[in-house]
Amino acid sequence: MKTLVIGATGYVGSHIVRRMVRDGHDVWGTTHSQPAPRVAALGARPVPVDLADIGTLDAALTAVDTVIYTAQLQLEPEHETLTVLIERLAGTGKTLVAQAAARAAGRRRATSGRDERARAWWIPP
Repeated sequence: MKTLVIGATGYVGSHIVRRMVRDGHDVWGTTHSQPAPRVAALGARPVPVDLADIGTLDAALTAVDTVIYTAQLQLEPEHETLTVLIERLAGTGKTLVAQAAARAAGRRRATSGRDERARAWWIPP
């Protein structure tokens, strides 16, 4: 099973990547603001993704089975990253696990939740 970690070089993402690689998972990590060698050093396959360019995101999503979203970068309000991920993964049978999704759900406080359209779960940071 291939897992894409969006935000792989961040604090939370890098810990997830290291643990998954150590446990023998096939982990792909997004690169944008951090150079690809940093993702490779974590043991993940670097995948160039620009969260402001839906085309690069779509290409990465088609190649993996699960997406873990830990990035903080937000797209324009009408294309908020987590909303786009839910829409893109809806009906695919792929799983999305997201951290820091309270903003996407329009909440002021972080809560846990679920969106059945894309088998999505989110947890507060």
